[in-house]
Amino acid sequence: MQPHLLGLCFIVVATWVQTSCAAVPLADPAVWHDDDAITLIYRPSDGNLAVETAGYRITTLEIVSENRVLTNPPPPPPIDIWFPGRKFFVLSINGIVDTDFGSIVTPGLTAEFLSNDLSVAGSIAPRGSLPSVDLFVVPEPNALLSLGIGALGFGVVARVKLSNVARANRR
Repeated sequence: MQPHLLGLCFIVVATWVQTSCAAVPLADPAVWHDDDAITLIYRPSDGNLAVETAGYRITTLEIVSENRVLTNPPPPPPIDIWFPGRKFFVLSINGIVDTDFGSIVTPGLTAEFLSNDLSVAGSIAPRGSLPSVDLFVVPEPNALLSLGIGALGFGVVARVKLSNVARANRR
């Protein structure tokens, strides 16, 4: 493989990994209260869903799936209301902070699919409605492996170029 093609492969892999790891906004930017986002964290390998609250105390949280990607087994507390596949609702007078809901979403979904499918609503103490809500999809181990292979390819390209320069200087 030509050195410039290996470099191009590295750039493509790095771009793919970077875009697959980015947080995706789920809320309308026009209604955001400030820059601190609450983050839903989805792990595609097992469908785990967690929330990082950025210091807010969430008093109500409703997550609705248009395509019924929420799994059917009843989830553990703190979820109060559960409509299989469709939505769940949490009510906490004192508010919840960083919480792991467990494997309640269908595994193997993409950030793009989830950002189009899920809607999030709720409130925080004492101010009212949720600030911005982002979705972060944890990169699969194979994505990290791809990045490593891309970096290795980039190293090989650099080494080949350096050896070619060294040979040219000896002549």
